[in-house]
Amino acid sequence: MASGRPRESEQTRQAPEPVVELAPITKADVIPLHHWFLAGEPETVTCRPLILRSDFEEMAYFRAHPPTPDQGGFALRRCADNALVGRLRWFDFNPRNGAVEIGYLIGPQYRNQGYAAQGLSLLADWLFAQGARKLVAQTGSFNTASIALLRRAGFQLDGILRNHHIVAGQAFDDHVYSLLREESLGGSNDGAR
Repeated sequence: MASGRPRESEQTRQAPEPVVELAPITKADVIPLHHWFLAGEPETVTCRPLILRSDFEEMAYFRAHPPTPDQGGFALRRCADNALVGRLRWFDFNPRNGAVEIGYLIGPQYRNQGYAAQGLSLLADWLFAQGARKLVAQTGSFNTASIALLRRAGFQLDGILRNHHIVAGQAFDDHVYSLLREESLGGSNDGAR
């Protein structure tokens, strides 16, 4: 006997209201983002050579390097009040295989509120819409929060770079994760290569 209530398969499933959005990085965003990067122990954020700039140098770099298909970034803003909560970026785009590396930075006071997860999903959707086939994220084995975020977002562990990340003179492994377009909930699976 029908209850009058639609079965679950008939119910319209709606995505949760967006809490954050991607926006162009403005001049006003550069210094707060730079300070968050410096306050977060930069050697823990990347295994690449560190380029530590003054505020003046960081602003000059921002002005001289607009986004390109190979590299760029977005400010992550909270929808409710337009507050800057972080930055998401892409770099090292490989047009041959469609792979692009990503990175993210969330302000200390905005962590553990779901902003990174929603921002990562938005960035993935955007990059896949631009033609990327594979997103790559690399993180130190000590960064359990980043590893958990990537796993929740559907990224798969591709490999481990042994003794690859040096922090305070100690060597750690780096984990390399990836997400393919067809694995992304928001990505298209149109078979484009």
